[in-house]
Amino acid sequence: MLIIDNFLCKISNQKTYDCLVGSSDGIFLDIETTGLSRDYSMVYLIGLMFRNDPDDPDSQWILRLMLAEKETEENELLSSLLSFLAGRKDPKIISFNGYRFDLPFLEARLKNAGYSENEIPSCLTTDSGFDIYRLISPYKKLLGLPNMKQKTIELFLGINREDKYNGGELIQVFHAFAASGNPTMKELLLSHNHDDVLGMCEILPILHYVFLFSKEWNYTRISLESAELAVDPTDPCSVPKELILNFNLSFPIPSECCLSSNGISVSAHDLRGEMHIPVESGTMYHFFEDYKNYFYVPSMDTAIHKSVAQFMDAEDKVKAKASNCYVKKEGFFVPEKDMVFEPAFKKGCKEKCTYFELTEENLRSEKMKNYLRLMLGEFKQVTLGSTKPRQANLHNTH
Repeated sequence: MLIIDNFLCKISNQKTYDCLVGSSDGIFLDIETTGLSRDYSMVYLIGLMFRNDPDDPDSQWILRLMLAEKETEENELLSSLLSFLAGRKDPKIISFNGYRFDLPFLEARLKNAGYSENEIPSCLTTDSGFDIYRLISPYKKLLGLPNMKQKTIELFLGINREDKYNGGELIQVFHAFAASGNPTMKELLLSHNHDDVLGMCEILPILHYVFLFSKEWNYTRISLESAELAVDPTDPCSVPKELILNFNLSFPIPSECCLSSNGISVSAHDLRGEMHIPVESGTMYHFFEDYKNYFYVPSMDTAIHKSVAQFMDAEDKVKAKASNCYVKKEGFFVPEKDMVFEPAFKKGCKEKCTYFELTEENLRSEKMKNYLRLMLGEFKQVTLGSTKPRQANLHNTH
């Protein structure tokens, strides 16, 4: 068996890597096999890329290639992988489609080699790491790509690799190499896996779209620059039409994306983003859920709590119903999710969409950042196709 270590002073996209793994020991992993069957095919090459000292952010990186030189060396290859992982502290595997292929394949081959479940590291048997393919695949529609293969994403990001082969095409090359030891064939095998492992690191910026639209990721990576109302500057009586949220990103969006759904639009490129939200003007209603504790006053067209209504004449009040247990407000409103601002308003009792009032206090509130984050998260549903968007495209400059 052959082990080759390539030493790297640093990796590309270090900041994105740090955002992804945090303080975890993130290890890039990619395997090459002689087929798709876990029962009858073998692992002949394992590529790893890791920080030599995971606790030292300035530590050098190592890209390690472990190659079986004979078809009888799979067990030795697997043993070397286990020895490596045993020396790491809480490793998190970073893979591309690893949850569906690499990790289940390794687990099956380890069991075939006689290892028990307790002897197989949990990082190879659980979804505790990061699968780049799984994270980005919901955004295929947004990216406008024909498929989500690693090489396709590389081309989208303007990355040109020298390796022109895929794993399937190299199976016969491995068999021929194992029989002959041909150095040119060995170089083909090593080069392909080397580029696959390094390529995972190079395509990490594709995850910036995930960071942008996922509420789980975007809170600490987005800063609200301004919240302003769009009005006609030449008309002092102009009614605001839009709420415009300008925001900055801590990660660059590789190619401009523009999405629109239900009148709300968002665009982002490089380190800047902008969201436009339509403003509703007129009367809206805040409904009290515990309507049995309220009385409705027809002359005032409002609901009053029973603790106050007890002092009113009986003919001036009636017991409130769900449909009239409200207070109404004239003003400007925008839709909201998850009740960031209170009180929440509706156009009617049975309406599902809720709004908050655009007061000067709300416009300048620190809550506006959380509102932006949650509204961006709603656009994830557009990328997943559960909401039909009016527009969903990305301008690719590559």
